[in-house]
Amino acid sequence: MNNNESAEQRILSATIECINVDGINGVTVRRIAERADVNVAAINYYFRSKDRLIEAAMEQAAHIAFDEGMEVIRDRNRSIRARFRDVLREMVLSVSRNPGVTRAHLYGPLVEGQQETQATSRIGSFIELMSAETVVALPSVSSVVVRAALVEMYATATFVPLATGMFSTILPFDLQDETGRNAFVDHLLGTFFRTLGDKSIPTN
Repeated sequence: MNNNESAEQRILSATIECINVDGINGVTVRRIAERADVNVAAINYYFRSKDRLIEAAMEQAAHIAFDEGMEVIRDRNRSIRARFRDVLREMVLSVSRNPGVTRAHLYGPLVEGQQETQATSRIGSFIELMSAETVVALPSVSSVVVRAALVEMYATATFVPLATGMFSTILPFDLQDETGRNAFVDHLLGTFFRTLGDKSIPTN
């Protein structure tokens, strides 16, 4: 925990850590207070309730996961492949290191069947932006084909690192290792661009 952070930010950071370790249903206010080095009264002062605190923490985690990646995707000074490569590398690393937070984002849609959640909205906006940028780079490709290929790539980049145990005996990449993660991302990108019928997109 960074003691240079404000008490409010320490509480948010501690909540994200607790969600990652204990799962969203295992988080307790007392555990968060211990990690943040504050008392329970401070949590109530800043956030009023556990539910509001978890909502704020998940919003901050979503900002890190999506908003920063969207800025990378919007940078047209770089090739579409280079932008997607950097975003996917960060995404696979984040899911591998923070599976509890990723599961928490997906809990509503996958477990409770909620169609409209913070996660589904963010993911939808993220894929829409990726689709728009792909169409600009490859205007001859149907937007329907682009969207289908993006959903396939995004789902694979999320689910496989989240459930590596299911694929450990057949996956030819070690996602706990940077070289393995990069090779996995390169494979996903190669499949994506071959699906679109393009092998010539520059890598820089």
